Amino acid sequence: MQDKILAAILCFFSGIAFAQSDCSPEYFSSKYKPSDLPTDLPNYRLPKDQIIRKTFTVNFAKNSAVLTGSNDEELKQFLNHKPQQLKKISIHGYSSVEGELVNNSALHQKRAQVIQAMIQKKLGLSADKFQIQAKENWSLFFEQLAERKEHNKSKKYWKERLQSKKEQENFEELLSKQRKTEVTFYIREPVSREDVLSRLENDRSAIHATVSVAIGYYYIWSAQNIAQLKRYLAMRSYVRENLNDSLFHLNHLRKFDDILFNEEYHIYTFYDDLQYFESQSEYKDYMSRKALVAFDKALEGFKERPKSKTLQADLVEILRLIYLKTQSGYFDPEVFASIKIPDNKRYCTLQKQFQSYSDELFN
Repeated sequence: MQDKILAAILCFFSGIAFAQSDCSPEYFSSKYKPSDLPTDLPNYRLPKDQIIRKTFTVNFAKNSAVLTGSNDEELKQFLNHKPQQLKKISIHGYSSVEGELVNNSALHQKRAQVIQAMIQKKLGLSADKFQIQAKENWSLFFEQLAERKEHNKSKKYWKERLQSKKEQENFEELLSKQRKTEVTFYIREPVSREDVLSRLENDRSAIHATVSVAIGYYYIWSAQNIAQLKRYLAMRSYVRENLNDSLFHLNHLRKFDDILFNEEYHIYTFYDDLQYFESQSEYKDYMSRKALVAFDKALEGFKERPKSKTLQADLVEILRLIYLKTQSGYFDPEVFASIKIPDNKRYCTLQKQFQSYSDELFN
């Protein structure tokens, strides 16, 4: 009761100056429309999981596709831990480049297949989890030649040269490293909360840095800045949607209100938040402050652009919404009573509406 009496006194004195004023009919017409919320926001999402790659190499003896127990030990230890959340497994079987292609094809295929069979037996996976490739290891061979500063000749040249047993012996150090199978496990792992928050802050700060150009109260609305505004709103919506899953807190949402976008941003977000949160009690204080900031920002914009019909309609609409939320008990009476409307004939219609609401709330 004391809160209502105090609020009524504040509202009474706020309205005295306008009691005898004549109103300017061109201001605050009921025909004016308030701002519309943007509907074409981009889809902003942060990954809640990430793909980790683990690669193992199994080397084979010449003309062999046999697992010896020593060449696959590291891979077996990994499989014994039964890795979970496997997205896919990539297997590349290789043969060394000397010898006939038909023989090598059978060999590198077999080297890939023997690894696949071992993994399937250990983990019980279906074949559709695997991506298999097998070929002669020319890519590694040419890298080896480059390191040795050998002449860059064609595959045909080297095929012919390596037909010689002596040349095979000369190049065995290189050839032995080509006989292998490489297997890569793609594992889905959750992204830590710290990583998500860091990514969000980096994205938010990047926009903060690029949209800080203002002249007085006028924001420079280039196409690029409008796109940035929409991305910023999309980021903000994403944070708000995830407030209840322990990922974000209200302070993360508050950070988005500290930016040099002009009054439209604050009006947009007030309308949007009020609709989203409805009457959720845990956001009562946040929405009370949001309402007053939106009203004050609209007033600032209107002082600079008094012919803006949209801003006039926004002031009327924000005042109406604060009144309704006060009437329903969602906002405390002091919120409505703290509204300050300038002592100027231009605001007469708005002040009369304020006084009418005050009478309904406190009399």
